[in-house]
Amino acid sequence: MAVSHRDICQLNRFLAITAERQPLQGPARSKYDWIDALQNRELTYTDFATPTVSEMTNHHARIQVTAKFQSATLSTTVFLQLTFIRDQTHWQLCRQQELSEKPIDWIRS
Repeated sequence: MAVSHRDICQLNRFLAITAERQPLQGPARSKYDWIDALQNRELTYTDFATPTVSEMTNHHARIQVTAKFQSATLSTTVFLQLTFIRDQTHWQLCRQQELSEKPIDWIRS
């Protein structure tokens, strides 16, 4: 998975230029804030469940997945909606949005 790496070259390749991480609480984080958090071990993804594909076209995909992650202040299980875009050669992660456990959040956006 794109966010399991700490190598700047791999992260830069797997995350789209416009990539952002949207926590349930707080402001969105840009691609480079996200990369910094991963490289500095302020954010570590430890486990992913089998994803559910909710939408897929030739150039766009959206999946939901349960993930465990650890940050400097918290270790928790979160529900994520991941959006990928495809360029000429590969898929890139462009958005991670944390969702609450409420089912309505899984179908919005």
